Amino acid sequence: MSVLVTGSNGCANAIAARLRADGREVRQIAESEVPGGLGPYGRWTELLQGVDTVVHAAEMAVEDPWSIPEPDADYDWLNAEATLWLAEQAGRCGVRRFVQISSAEVVSAVPPGATGDGPVPQPPGDYGRSKWRAERHVIESAFLFDFEPVILRPSLVIGADLPEPAATLVGAVLGGARIPASLGQTMLAPLALTDLAAAVSTAVSAPDAANLEAAVAGSDTASMAALAARLRPAAPSRRLNLRERLVLDRIAAIPMLRPRALAEAAGWRPVQSLADALSPIESGATPAARAA
Repeated sequence: MSVLVTGSNGCANAIAARLRADGREVRQIAESEVPGGLGPYGRWTELLQGVDTVVHAAEMAVEDPWSIPEPDADYDWLNAEATLWLAEQAGRCGVRRFVQISSAEVVSAVPPGATGDGPVPQPPGDYGRSKWRAERHVIESAFLFDFEPVILRPSLVIGADLPEPAATLVGAVLGGARIPASLGQTMLAPLALTDLAAAVSTAVSAPDAANLEAAVAGSDTASMAALAARLRPAAPSRRLNLRERLVLDRIAAIPMLRPRALAEAAGWRPVQSLADALSPIESGATPAARAA
């Protein structure tokens, strides 16, 4: 099985490493390697030759709040429209399965206690809306070109190679920022990066994963304030800057999901504890920790 993994972020790197460890032939394509760029003008056809499965992890995860014309346009261009273009080209090249790495932010509009599996309403935030549109583009393209779509919606991902938005949260905390009380009591179910990679490996190969829209989250929970206190016991010394506050507001809106679709269909379950996921950060092994 030949798998093309898009992206050069922490999630893409961990996914590619896990797929190789599971014996799959992997071609990882960084955003800069796509002729025409990651947006809708990207030319994927040559890169897709001989590829059986696509794992689309490339994205714009956090944008400059002062972006011109506006963050929503950038998110839509690089997340939604770029995904549509890739999915269409993948379909024309005969790809069998397309695994879209989405986000739990897509399901921020569902009622508390929902599973996050299956169709969801359009979310309120710019990033979440762009990822929701990307999901719809993959599903529509799958219908047109007859490939198997798999949508994975990870919660806040924590690990040695920190992806956004966790990198902003950790960088702010380690840099001495105070977590406002309005955000501190927010409960999170962080997902270990290694567990996300295992979920993707399952989604790539399990026959019953086809056509799933599945949330993936960790089994341990903690408040944002508890996470901050664990990562930096010393008293905070500054306020959040605008970018940090906007990203932490997004994190606080991620719902507490009770996902079950991938577990029921293919047997995937998280195995890493929150303590294990936080260990590389606490030891200073992550870029965010070293920069603080």
